[in-house]
Amino acid sequence: MGTPIRFLRSLYLDAARKALHDGRNAEAEELLQASLSEGQAEGDAGAQAEPHRLLLGLYQRQGKWPQAEAAAREALAILAPAWTLESPDVMDLLAELAEALRQQKRYALARPLFEQVLAFHERRVGGEHLELVPALRQISDLCLAQKDAAGAHAYARRVLNIQEKILGSHHLELAATARRVADLCELSGRLEEAEGLLKWVVEIRAKAFGQATPTVAEAFEGLAAHYSLRELWPQAEAALKQALAIQEKHQGPESAAVLSLLEDLANLHDAQGDDAGAEALRVRVHALRKALKKGKKG
Repeated sequence: MGTPIRFLRSLYLDAARKALHDGRNAEAEELLQASLSEGQAEGDAGAQAEPHRLLLGLYQRQGKWPQAEAAAREALAILAPAWTLESPDVMDLLAELAEALRQQKRYALARPLFEQVLAFHERRVGGEHLELVPALRQISDLCLAQKDAAGAHAYARRVLNIQEKILGSHHLELAATARRVADLCELSGRLEEAEGLLKWVVEIRAKAFGQATPTVAEAFEGLAAHYSLRELWPQAEAALKQALAIQEKHQGPESAAVLSLLEDLANLHDAQGDDAGAEALRVRVHALRKALKKGKKG
């Protein structure tokens, strides 16, 4: 009886692979379940876990996260005892299980699994390697979902430190990371650290693109928003005026970017109780809005 069962199981698996390749997902799922109903495959652990791994991939693509979790657990139950927890394949499965849990918002269960996977890769490549960046970002995002701003900041800061050490302090990739860390600093009350990071973003973008470019203006806007958060009005106004000067030069004095910045400056004067200053700026806003509308009609 052993040979016919092995043959039938193999037949189901081959047909399931073809169905998956052709996009016939419902049929593939039925065939994989039929393969499993014939009992556990003989041979190595990889062969035994294959139907579960194929189901895992199918459920991930379909967004069926409870089913994906179950398939990952089944595959892990087979592979972990055979290959040890230090196997890259086992770690990949552990990460996929963690992701299935994260997708179900079961963060408290997902986080230690992600951290276990990160620790494995740290042992493999060391603690300061760009290969760690995706895992660190993933855990940072998960911490934020748990409303753990301090944890999110710690992991994001590690990303920034690794990138700075390996890529250099003015590599353009650092600008996006520094901006994210600054946002997390604001959430966790590290306001002076946030200010330094936002100034760094200005420097990185200015070196990469030139001082008078829209991307630098955007960085000044981020710095102005930070100063406004702290009610440091003179610094906020100075940053907005730098952004305005850049946009007037680059986009022209009659542009949507200039209009937006003038509105921000008017609001800033309102916040300081400077009604006259706010009104003067709103006169400019009104005239510019009319000019832009006229330009569209023309």
